[in-house]
Amino acid sequence: ADAVQGRSPVGPLPGDSYQTLYAATAAGLGYAVNASTGALRWTTDGDSGLAGNQPLGAALVAAPVVSPTRNLAFFATRNLSGAKNRVFAFDAKTGACRWVLNGSCAGATGTLNLGQLSGSPIHDTTARKLFLTSTSLSGGGTVWAVDAGDATPGTVSWSRNLGDSDASPT
Repeated sequence: ADAVQGRSPVGPLPGDSYQTLYAATAAGLGYAVNASTGALRWTTDGDSGLAGNQPLGAALVAAPVVSPTRNLAFFATRNLSGAKNRVFAFDAKTGACRWVLNGSCAGATGTLNLGQLSGSPIHDTTARKLFLTSTSLSGGGTVWAVDAGDATPGTVSWSRNLGDSDASPT
């Protein structure tokens, strides 16, 4: 157990008779919990074979973002300065890893200079884009638009370096 970070979202998913609470922790682990009973739905700490057996990052500071219409739960990492970060997209119901910005579901980290993510991303379900802000890492972007659709999920649509950010975009 470790400190839960951010304002954890809770809500029903299509077809469910109960609400699910999603939580990110300072230990770098993600959780989905039945909000009515407290029963674990899935986690990334190895208790669930679906979400993997790995901390997602050194820490998760931003609250997860959930898209019930797309059945996705997004978790952004806040690794130590100088380390590349990732955004994970999990199946919101099962915890199966669907895709990763700047890495793979198997745990690899990619080559994007994605700095620390302290604020929650915004998911635009109509445009199927994920917007996020970060600190700059080796001259990389600090404002990002990521494809969250079905054709090329997890690919960067565009990025700009507008200076370090530790807040969510609006």
